[in-house]
Amino acid sequence: MLGSLSALSALEAEATHQQKREAQVKAHRNDHQFQLQKIEQLKQRRNELLQMLHDKADSETSSRNDKRNSEESASESDELTSALAYVTELKEKLQVYKMTGVCVVKTDATNKVLCFSTSHGHVYLESYHLHLHRLASGSFKIIHHDLPPFILHCALPPNLEVKDMLTAVRPVQEALAMFVLRREQLKEAEGKFPDTLHVMESSAAVDYLHCLLDIGEDVQVEITLKYSDLNHYLPSTVKAVLLKPGGRGERESIPQDMADSVQSALCSHSLCVALSHTAQLLQGLLHTHTHSSSETP
Repeated sequence: MLGSLSALSALEAEATHQQKREAQVKAHRNDHQFQLQKIEQLKQRRNELLQMLHDKADSETSSRNDKRNSEESASESDELTSALAYVTELKEKLQVYKMTGVCVVKTDATNKVLCFSTSHGHVYLESYHLHLHRLASGSFKIIHHDLPPFILHCALPPNLEVKDMLTAVRPVQEALAMFVLRREQLKEAEGKFPDTLHVMESSAAVDYLHCLLDIGEDVQVEITLKYSDLNHYLPSTVKAVLLKPGGRGERESIPQDMADSVQSALCSHSLCVALSHTAQLLQGLLHTHTHSSSETP
């Protein structure tokens, strides 16, 4: 009996010990699981912090790059603006040169090529060239040119030799300027009076002009202008005759006082202004003549 009780006590003690051990194992397992969960949470937080750090670094890098790009862009923009301003300045200088200048575009010990640029109304038109060769005497002989032929006859010596550069430059420049002025004034007049001005004949040098100007119904004035001085843009000789009807009928002389006024207008003003004055004067004459005729019994 005592042996049985002792064995039972031993079994109970063993069972109790086993329960405690199991409880300890379970507690240890739970603690280990908690530690693992804690570690995972810490790893996740670490990863979040690392991502935040990377994002912040990327943001700062991007910001620095944007700032640098902006600065570089601003710098490039400033350089471009400066370059464009310089180009504009050069173009303006070139335009000023083209409207006023003559320059040496090629030169060596014995040859010089001069470039004459023409303009009208602040607009560049065309350039002409004159190739000069220095002779042993020191004078210059013309080798080649693309000037209008009449320029040489009116602006340079017949033997085509000049003693110095100024002797060649100034007369050619003046003759070209007056030729261009006469030519462009004629173009302006044709543009201003497209329906009433009819140019019948015009010389290459625009030193002779023959035209018809409508001043009334079936009435025209025949105008002939001659320029004896090619270094001038106003005519030296003026002739005006009334034509009826339409320039195909009878010719009628203009009264002397009116003829003097017409000649004064044509010899004192640019062609457009002169033609306007002429038309007004002769229209007044026609009106007076018509009025007088209607009152005659």
